[in-house]
Amino acid sequence: MKSVLIISFFHSSMKQVGAIRTQRFSRFLPQFGWGPYVITKPFLNGKRVREVSIRDTTFCAPSIPLNKPFRLEVFTWMPFMLMKAVSVLQKKSTDVVLISCPPFHQALVGILLKRWFNIKLVVDYRDAWGLNPYYERLDWFHKLILRGDKIMEKLLLRATDLLIVTHQMMKENYLRQFSFLKDKIKVIYNGFDPEDIGGKEETLFPKFTILHLGNFYARQKTRDPILFLSSLQQFICQEKISPETLEVLFIGERYEEVENTLRTLRLSSYVSCLERVPHDMAMKYLNRSHLLLLIETRDVMTTKVFEYLATGKPILALIKEGEIKDLIEKYSNNSYILTDPDINQIIKAIRDSYQNYGSHHVEPNESFLSNFNRQNQTKQLALCLNKLIEK
Repeated sequence: MKSVLIISFFHSSMKQVGAIRTQRFSRFLPQFGWGPYVITKPFLNGKRVREVSIRDTTFCAPSIPLNKPFRLEVFTWMPFMLMKAVSVLQKKSTDVVLISCPPFHQALVGILLKRWFNIKLVVDYRDAWGLNPYYERLDWFHKLILRGDKIMEKLLLRATDLLIVTHQMMKENYLRQFSFLKDKIKVIYNGFDPEDIGGKEETLFPKFTILHLGNFYARQKTRDPILFLSSLQQFICQEKISPETLEVLFIGERYEEVENTLRTLRLSSYVSCLERVPHDMAMKYLNRSHLLLLIETRDVMTTKVFEYLATGKPILALIKEGEIKDLIEKYSNNSYILTDPDINQIIKAIRDSYQNYGSHHVEPNESFLSNFNRQNQTKQLALCLNKLIEK
């Protein structure tokens, strides 16, 4: 069996969405002829999470949690990670090293490992680095840092044998910026876990429930829920809806300005802002909700898009023209896709979903389920790795 060394800062986490991708890669790769070794931070509470279960294939490198005022922990982790990677590569016959980003600076270690051990380097971008779609919203200090990062990123991409990105728009953006990536960039979507979706033991919430999973990044105004909340407030007033029959759940990072808006609009009895929860708990909320809220104004493709679609439930998508819109249109026949900030259209979508949620027949798209499950996405990765070592 061929082998790959996966380096992932978040791999051992139960809450970080960034951990799920490598956890599933490492789980399914053996089915396609690849044995994974993993280097990550120490396990939480000294225990291995469910997906990190194969003895003697997962190795921990310590770090110093210096996260304030800047997130420096990855830099304290990198020297220990490098030493652990050298140790593993000296003892294990390995064909490829794959580094999951972000954090991005850790991938620079891959350049050294490639040269020292003459192995292929694969970098997996869950998000863009120098082509950060939120660049214009950053403060001056982080913009200055990102300028230096762009120089380091070019050095990294020059040395990389294969760059994997999570959606087509990111691929096109990188090809426009770095033409030398033409023959060494591949899209592998995030996908979803079938066992997490639509469990028979899950019953729907007794109230009509609208759910938003993930962060709003409200301070950057990229996933601003204010338009949705204003629409919700008008709908409630028009229809005289009681909080006994409708609720909205925001699960993710909490924002003071969002909670202030809830008080201003008198929505606090309808809308609950919950802290980030482990992924399996987030999926329980997903399975029990009726309408799924998606707000996205940048060229990104978050994991929740695939998890939303896998349920077959209606999505209220406040988005721009682009890849997400195309995906939802292709694989959902009961969603509300709104690309213009029209409060009346949002009210209409909420009203329609509220009035009909008891009679809607929820049926996921079979083509979507077969193409975008995590096992199939891992198969695509294995095919890429096969081609890479055959060169």
